[in-house]
Amino acid sequence: MLGMDGAKLHAISFATHLFYREFSIPKKSGGSRRILAPTPILDIAQRWVLKHVLTTGYPTVEECVSAYAKGKSILTHVRPHVEAEQLVKLDFKDFFPSISTHQIFRVFNDLGYTGAVSRTLAALMTVNGRLPQGAATSPLLSNIVLGEFDVATSTLCSERGLAYTRYADDLVFSGKDVSHIASAVDELAESFGFRLNHQKTKHYDSKAEPRHVTGLLLINGEVRLPKEMRRRIRMQSHIFIKNLHSIIDGGQDAFTTEGKSNIHHRDKVDDLLFADRIIGRLKYWSWVEKDHPYPKIALNKIDAILRMRLQ
Repeated sequence: MLGMDGAKLHAISFATHLFYREFSIPKKSGGSRRILAPTPILDIAQRWVLKHVLTTGYPTVEECVSAYAKGKSILTHVRPHVEAEQLVKLDFKDFFPSISTHQIFRVFNDLGYTGAVSRTLAALMTVNGRLPQGAATSPLLSNIVLGEFDVATSTLCSERGLAYTRYADDLVFSGKDVSHIASAVDELAESFGFRLNHQKTKHYDSKAEPRHVTGLLLINGEVRLPKEMRRRIRMQSHIFIKNLHSIIDGGQDAFTTEGKSNIHHRDKVDDLLFADRIIGRLKYWSWVEKDHPYPKIALNKIDAILRMRLQ
């Protein structure tokens, strides 16, 4: 199935740790996130399994799940909670590494593969007995493994009149009274082999309180970008549009002194993808806040300048 000879397949499945490259990326909340990226030969095999086995064998996810699911997004994750009186955010601790090779074995075995085939496939999807963050198969596998937890949690919330959604390791609950749901979910998570990161638990007790969920702001019954993000995108867009003629003409200094001093510290002036990032952020803003005029106006200005310069 994987287009490998038996000896190579045997070697990889028994020493997957030799076929990963490890690096770290910074977290917005501080610290770093460990990423394990498979080498090309393993990545090809994993992507074949993802396309021909996992997505066909498990074509849908639970209704409450929004991450790594076709037609779902962070908007489907937060919208059920917009009008709720109270809201609580929970977070899994060490999400991907909490999923074991044995749990992945069950995923393939439940599809009807023999024990030997399931063990080999599970070995190819994991490293050092755990699901790696960085493999193409890990997101969907995490949703599959958490299927029973999602069903149990949804049932619990339905009984209590609460809404529940999950985006990867971010769990959100809302309703009239969420005071006791955290402890109940904590027990439920442990029964499925997961732990909550209690340092990230956040309660919002009033509908009038601005609520930050998965990088979005819920306020006054609306979903918006956080104020600081909107301010930063406005500033960067203004600088970008102001200097677009210079960028297109290939000037050595594409940004004015004002631009250099005001661009957010994470954006380098010599970033070759800077233009794409600005346009992408404007489109993201327009997608989240469809009625906000600014991102549409800015995108139209950029498009008009590009068309004019290309004539």
